[in-house]
Amino acid sequence: MVYASQNLHHSNALLTANGTTPPVLLWLFFPPVMITFALISRAVAPEFYDTYVYGELGIVENATVLFLFPAVIMGIFATNYSRILDNRLITLWFFIQTLGMFYFMGEEASWGQHWFGWENEGIFANHPRGETNIHNTNHWFDQKPKVLVELWTIVGGVIVPLWLWFKGRHLNQPSNLWTWVWPTIICLPTAVIGLIVKNIERVREALHLSLPSPFDIRFSELQEFYFALFFFLYMLALFMRIRAVRTKRS
Repeated sequence: MVYASQNLHHSNALLTANGTTPPVLLWLFFPPVMITFALISRAVAPEFYDTYVYGELGIVENATVLFLFPAVIMGIFATNYSRILDNRLITLWFFIQTLGMFYFMGEEASWGQHWFGWENEGIFANHPRGETNIHNTNHWFDQKPKVLVELWTIVGGVIVPLWLWFKGRHLNQPSNLWTWVWPTIICLPTAVIGLIVKNIERVREALHLSLPSPFDIRFSELQEFYFALFFFLYMLALFMRIRAVRTKRS
């Protein structure tokens, strides 16, 4: 009993110790960089923006996939490591998150078509945009996942972290499901920026606004980037914490 209590105490401490939280430079100072870069490049070098920043092979689109790829890899490892917690719900949650990020990543890159340039044949022959993805063929594969991601970002990325911070509470018990479900405060800056970008695009489309340069950028691509960065930071924090618990217990 004493050993188990000590083991639980050490595990709890691990979840709040140095080395189990992503560096502040990554989660606090990095998130504004992409939107700042897009606005500045649009203002001072519009041709550069149109050629290298905007579009399916642009910097924003490729950066979205670039962050989702390691998030998927970390998700696979985290799902495997989570078995040490002996809680199937936690393992299932990790698996669902990883599967969702894999779908997000594949669809963003049209499963490689953007890079390798193959034709949309077979089941994709009548694709409205000539791509090998499914999110543009049916609203169930497009709008429904987007709504779920937005709700998850609002609740998990903003409301819960702020509520926990306001209450001075820390979810640091490895046996507690919510410790592994809710994002921590590190996801807040990215979530806020992503939701702002999302709603700028929403208002612009609803009111048919024509914004002046440099605010006439394609906010839809930026919102996808920020949601991808949100998932990356979320999974990075989970991976670092579950790896620390696994290392301590093994």
